[in-house]
Amino acid sequence: MTVTTDASEVGGVVMVALLDGQTLFDQHKFQSALPIPKVIDGTHGRHITLQAREISEFLGLHDPDGDPLYTTVWGYGTGAGNTSYPGPTILASEGIPITVSWQNNYKLPLGHLLPVDTSLHMPQSEIDALNSGYVPIVTHLHGGHNDSIFDGLPDQWFTQSRSGHGVNGPGDVGPKFVTSSMTYDNDQQAATLWYHDHALGITRLNVYAGLAGFYVLQDDNRLDLVHQGVLPSGSFDIGMAIQDRAFTSDGQLYYPAYQHDVLPGQFNEDGLPMTVGDVVPQAFYEANGDTAPSIVPEFFGDTILVNGMAWPNLTVSAGTYEFRLLNGSDSRFYVLRLDDPDVKVTLVGTDGGLLPHAVTIMDGDGVQEQRVPRLGSR
Repeated sequence: MTVTTDASEVGGVVMVALLDGQTLFDQHKFQSALPIPKVIDGTHGRHITLQAREISEFLGLHDPDGDPLYTTVWGYGTGAGNTSYPGPTILASEGIPITVSWQNNYKLPLGHLLPVDTSLHMPQSEIDALNSGYVPIVTHLHGGHNDSIFDGLPDQWFTQSRSGHGVNGPGDVGPKFVTSSMTYDNDQQAATLWYHDHALGITRLNVYAGLAGFYVLQDDNRLDLVHQGVLPSGSFDIGMAIQDRAFTSDGQLYYPAYQHDVLPGQFNEDGLPMTVGDVVPQAFYEANGDTAPSIVPEFFGDTILVNGMAWPNLTVSAGTYEFRLLNGSDSRFYVLRLDDPDVKVTLVGTDGGLLPHAVTIMDGDGVQEQRVPRLGSR
């Protein structure tokens, strides 16, 4: 991985210098406010245009002197000043279709933000596009009941135009590409969905770079529960996307791919950091060369972000809140627990919609519960 940062030598191997997640946690945990993505209201039906764009954001990272570090990420937005990671939350209503035009113009630069393993199963056209620096994307509405042509299938990807700025239409497209404008019928009950990139062979990289956001679907049943005071709404209804990341010492995204890249937080029996070469078969390097980037079986970052901020805080008022929890990590599972046993926690729904009956997770009796739910990865 090529980065402008200092490197260290461990066991005779030069390794990229990384930010230490534990140190970052110890020194800066809960200092930064939880970002709340902007909401695009599509409850009455509309046409929305969202661009994928490269931006620089503060993700709660600091250098050893305590100065803030800014990270290059990819996000979605309606324009240069309205792009964010995560992208804006789309609010929709059951039975009212909306159309979203997902744009991949020259807002993403040529050349992927992260190393790409083109030895994976993908068509030659995608390999050629990636080798030329073009970035395939296609957005999938995760959990949405959609027609196949609007699903954002992995082989419906499209790249930036090859003809220069101001030219409409993608330069290269996947074998199943039909359109980049997706119509969502919203013919399902209220649910917490999310949209994310889904391009063949590089979904993990495009999502890791930041291409994801919430899609909240409401219906009459849920609105009735809100009006009755059973469920909260407005500022008391908050989406939280939990993701793990790793960063170089200058605050840039780090995703191990090259043979001697360190796997964050993983050590061998000699106490040395494990590397990509320890988990990728030697046959891969014999076939592709020692300098080829490779996918890894699993990735675990040492820094936990919520809505794109490392270990943030949220100041709350007295009352009942609904937290829409999303595990957007590559491989990690989470066991979530409140440290205050006097707070009551109730599970009211999943990504499939509201439960038939609410389930008490913590009863608020002052005794810490021993069994807590596990939030699985995407």
